Amino acid sequence: MPSLDLKIAGPSQAPVVKQLVEQLVALTTEVLGKHKDVTTVSVQRVPADLWFVGGRPLAPGRTGIYLQVNVTEGTNSKDQKAAFVKGAFAAAESLLGPVDPASYILVHGVPADAYGYGGITQERRHAKAPAEPRAAGVHAL
Repeated sequence: MPSLDLKIAGPSQAPVVKQLVEQLVALTTEVLGKHKDVTTVSVQRVPADLWFVGGRPLAPGRTGIYLQVNVTEGTNSKDQKAAFVKGAFAAAESLLGPVDPASYILVHGVPADAYGYGGITQERRHAKAPAEPRAAGVHAL
């Protein structure tokens, strides 16, 4: 049940942004193991002259991105998060052109009791999920 918030500075490229969103959703599903049908993405365009790196306007010919991804805390490993950050940056560069290196991608682990969708926290959703069947001969402690 991830939510992605993407800010992009640079030339407007609506069809390319849609492709980037599709790639980010695919990465979220394949790398982070999240369900596509409940993954949301919001995109904000920021005028290039209002995006600053080191106190200076974004360099001409570059794009800036800031991507925050919220996932339930403890559901992804460090390796999965690192692979997502790498893949998301590569996807942005392949579609948007040169992306300023000072473009940030954050994967936030949010406590299950403070995050949810459909009016139900992840903690409550997990508590209501049916228990996984045990293998024959395996007993609970």
